[in-house]
Amino acid sequence: MLANPNFGTVISESGQAYTWSENAHEFRLTPWHNDPVSDASGEAFFLRDEESGHFWSPAPLPSRGAGAYVTRHGFGYSIFEHDEDGIGSELCVYVAVDAAVKFSVLKVRNLSGRPRRLSATAMWNGCLEICGPRRRCT
Repeated sequence: MLANPNFGTVISESGQAYTWSENAHEFRLTPWHNDPVSDASGEAFFLRDEESGHFWSPAPLPSRGAGAYVTRHGFGYSIFEHDEDGIGSELCVYVAVDAAVKFSVLKVRNLSGRPRRLSATAMWNGCLEICGPRRRCT
């Protein structure tokens, strides 16, 4: 759990997360599924090689790449590292100490030795869009 008194997120070792404001149960900003087997999430990041069409996630889920992942959780942050087809990535997630802000910092390195065309996409399936402000999502 990464949180301050009024805002936070729960993030698993696979990178799946949900975020809330004020109350983790009543005011979810993204969906939470209480299922440790599927580890589903309403938040995701993807990297895509625009030349080949190959895509993967910088964290193990939702779209696992071919190589190994390293996940590190520390006091106030989670970091996911991965190398895929000559592209290194590091995703660092943390919450501001005194504001309702979640940071997801994605660093991408070209380790292939040749020019690459990549895209990065972030997705949040927000309860605010589905339920409206201050309503409980189901």
